Amino acid sequence: MFIEKIERYKGDTFCVTLSNGRRSAPLYLNKSVVARHGLAEDMELSPDDVRGLRFENECRRARERALYLLDERDYSARSLKEKLYKSYDEKVAETVVDTLGAEGIVDDRRYAERLYEELIRKFGRYRVKDELYRKGIPADIISEVMETMEEDEDEAVKRIKNIVNEKKVDIFDKDDLRRIQGNLLRRGYTYSQISYAIDTMKRGQEEEE
Repeated sequence: MFIEKIERYKGDTFCVTLSNGRRSAPLYLNKSVVARHGLAEDMELSPDDVRGLRFENECRRARERALYLLDERDYSARSLKEKLYKSYDEKVAETVVDTLGAEGIVDDRRYAERLYEELIRKFGRYRVKDELYRKGIPADIISEVMETMEEDEDEAVKRIKNIVNEKKVDIFDKDDLRRIQGNLLRRGYTYSQISYAIDTMKRGQEEEE
């Protein structure tokens, strides 16, 4: 197989016409791929060469897509791969994300720490842990982050009290109390945090009376 012709197709894309002497077929490649391999007319290419060129070109396109997505927001390696799977071959997606990881552009530990700091302002640690898992952070990294990142117990109790007040809960009503406890547990707060916050609120109200 040899290159019969190379001509600009549109934008940065070139049409490389391949021929086996009997039949011709187009191969569309970015100019950077053409230049990197020094492709020229009459150059011979093996089937493996052609597959390699296609793969490299797809990786380049997938990388551009990945960088575009990362400009919008952070992704874990797993969730970014899942995004790319929708448009690209699995091997292409994995190669691109692994390369971005090696370059430090995708970093699950950094992402997990940043997400933890953001979520802990709204939820308890258990809910934060679930959210990290849902975002595609590996279990070992989640465990490390949960061990090293601290939670301010006073802040957690303060948030619980704010939620109770915002929802206008009657903390002396058993049904109201049961419902808000379930809500707070789903938000990831612990029984001890909830009990302490409610008890201090009750004492405060009783003292006022």
